Amino acid sequence: MNTKITSALIITTVTLLFSCTSSTTEADWKKTQLGTMGLSVEAPFEYEKKNIESQLTPSVRKMVNKMETFVYESQGNYYAVNVAEYAKDVSFSKSGAMNGALAEMKMKAGGEITNRKDETKQINGVEATTVQATFSNSNKDKKELQMAILNKGNTMYQVICLYKDGSEIKRKESSRIIESININ
Repeated sequence: MNTKITSALIITTVTLLFSCTSSTTEADWKKTQLGTMGLSVEAPFEYEKKNIESQLTPSVRKMVNKMETFVYESQGNYYAVNVAEYAKDVSFSKSGAMNGALAEMKMKAGGEITNRKDETKQINGVEATTVQATFSNSNKDKKELQMAILNKGNTMYQVICLYKDGSEIKRKESSRIIESININ
C-alpha cells in the first residue's frame, strides 16, 4: 500500500514539475542578425520582417531616411524590433524616442501606462534607455512591457516586448532578449 502511495506521489510531483516549466528550451534560443543596419538579438523564436512605414505620420516620415521592422506575435504576446536611420539634420534623443513610443502605444490602444520604471544602462557596451511598465488597453486588458532604445549616430534601435501581465517566464525571456541586443 505504501509503495502505491509513494509511486502516486512521485508521478504527481514529476507531472507538476513538467507542467510548471517553460516550453522554451535553451536550444530554442538563437542569435539572429536582423536587417541591414547592424543589429543582432537573441530570441526563442524567429522575427518576421514587416513594413510599417505607411503607418508613420507625415512629420515622422520626413525625419526617417530608412526603417526596418521585425515582429513576432503569439498567444497575445508581441515582440518588435525597429531600426530607423534618421535624417542628418535630426538630433536624436533616447528619452524623447521612449516617451514618443509610449505615447503612441497609449493613444492607439486607448489605454494607460502605469508602474513605469525607467533606467539608463549599458547593453553590450552601448548606452540604452530602458523602461518596464504595465500597459492596459481600452478593455482594461493588462500586459507587461519591457522596451529598450539605443542609438549609434543617427540610427535608433528599439526592442519592444509586450506580454501577459504576471508571466514570470515571459518577463525573464523578455529581459534576456533586451540584454542580448548587439549593435555591430
